[in-house]
Amino acid sequence: MQKLKYVKGAIVNCYQAFIYILLSVSLAIVFTMQVFGMVGSDVLYHIKMAEQMPYSLLLIVYRFVDPLFVKHIGVAIILTLVSIGTIYSAKFLIKRLYNINPHSAFIISLSGFFMMPVQIPGVKSNFYLGLIAPLALHNGTYILMKFLAPLTLMWFFKIFENYLVKISFKDWLTFTVLLFMTNFAKPSFFMSFAAVSLLFFTKDFFAIVVKNGKKLFYDKQSKKKIINILIFGLAVLISASILICQQNILFGDSKNIVSIGYSVFYKMANPNHYNLMLIQSFLFIFLVFIYNIRNVKNDKKYIFVLLSWIISTLIALFLFENGPRRNHGNLAWGAMVWTYLIFIFSMVKLHFNTAEFVGQSAGGGGIVGRVKGIFLIIIYFVLCMHLLSGLRYFMLLLNGGDWDY
Repeated sequence: MQKLKYVKGAIVNCYQAFIYILLSVSLAIVFTMQVFGMVGSDVLYHIKMAEQMPYSLLLIVYRFVDPLFVKHIGVAIILTLVSIGTIYSAKFLIKRLYNINPHSAFIISLSGFFMMPVQIPGVKSNFYLGLIAPLALHNGTYILMKFLAPLTLMWFFKIFENYLVKISFKDWLTFTVLLFMTNFAKPSFFMSFAAVSLLFFTKDFFAIVVKNGKKLFYDKQSKKKIINILIFGLAVLISASILICQQNILFGDSKNIVSIGYSVFYKMANPNHYNLMLIQSFLFIFLVFIYNIRNVKNDKKYIFVLLSWIISTLIALFLFENGPRRNHGNLAWGAMVWTYLIFIFSMVKLHFNTAEFVGQSAGGGGIVGRVKGIFLIIIYFVLCMHLLSGLRYFMLLLNGGDWDY
């Protein structure tokens, strides 16, 4: 029995290693085409900016690595390693937060990497333009943010579990550095994260006030809890400095302003089918939420990511840059990374939903069980549609296509 378990583990490790190698080679081809200028991307622009004004974490890395290799090959290597690292960071997040077995965590993190909006049969639609599409391999700063975001969330939740009682300085420092680096890579993750963090901190603060009333400032435990809220919030505040610095460096003299309007950027990018954009981009997320709507309040981690995704999506839909950067879609990056993260957390939900359904079906589920089973089949079908769309888009890139399909 022990020998069989060992053989099974070895087979699983071998096939995972094979997938990592295959994906690494494929990504290396995609990024090599980008650095050679064979396909369109933001990479060459960022390399040029790294030489003139390295305003972000990735550009600083470019500045040191690029001279070490010929024809920007070092940049292609960095982007390949960071992209593969995204699967590792998501896997680490899932295992730490939900104690899922390594094989399932690998499948979820790998699937999450390729998630893209559903291509609806009979509707001629883009793969990327005009949609909220998490698989953006043409922008290095986004790729780095996507790698760091799961690690930042993991340490945030690690502290959040018991932060009112005790905050480990080591964990606080790790989280502060990770959040700073994520924000320095690309600030898009931070806006929604900061808003939802503030919401959670405020909720805990008022819970302490209501519970203690006039005794608040005389009770040592209550004062300690409030101090811990401030200490935890300080880490978020430190990262806010990056927003201010980058705004001054990049756009201090710009006439670019943020205006309000529904789906202005998406109408420009996809004028024929922008009304289907929400269904195409989020169908799986909607279905998993509906399936779990009765017990969703019990998972604070899922709620945190869900709220962050909602806020980032509202920013992308209702705010747009009106000026020289009108067509850049910079307010969409946050929605893209949070869509990636809510896909990951929704797949975790689906994993437990499936296990629960199988357990209940063993004892006979009745009509309710059959309805749940049909609903789960629909959810898995939609998930496969998202995944197949992502794989098709990736194959287009691998065959020398530009990112703006």
